[in-house]
Amino acid sequence: MATPTTRTEASVIRTVKGTVEKQFNTMKAIDANIEKSIQELERDFQATSSDIFQRKIADWRLKYKELAAKYDLFHSQLEQGERTIGSGQDMSNTIANRIGGGGGSEIEDVLGGKK
Repeated sequence: MATPTTRTEASVIRTVKGTVEKQFNTMKAIDANIEKSIQELERDFQATSSDIFQRKIADWRLKYKELAAKYDLFHSQLEQGERTIGSGQDMSNTIANRIGGGGGSEIEDVLGGKK
């Protein structure tokens, strides 16, 4: 029986992190387009309906920025998790090699009754 590793979990974190980064970049692009549209609207359209629309867009953008901040925090936590798993994997390998397990095989032999 092979010793379980966290490599799969680390790859899952990298995949999720990539997906989050892609979504976050899409969100940034959308926000930039909305900002451009708002500037054009403020410049070219003066009416009560425009004021109401702009207030609603400003409220939406505030919520959008809060969501973006949460995405950024989530991304940072994913990066920290990836580093933690990587250092845990390295530490596990180091300990196994120091015990003479060569990646855990000697320990498995002893526990499995082969030695």
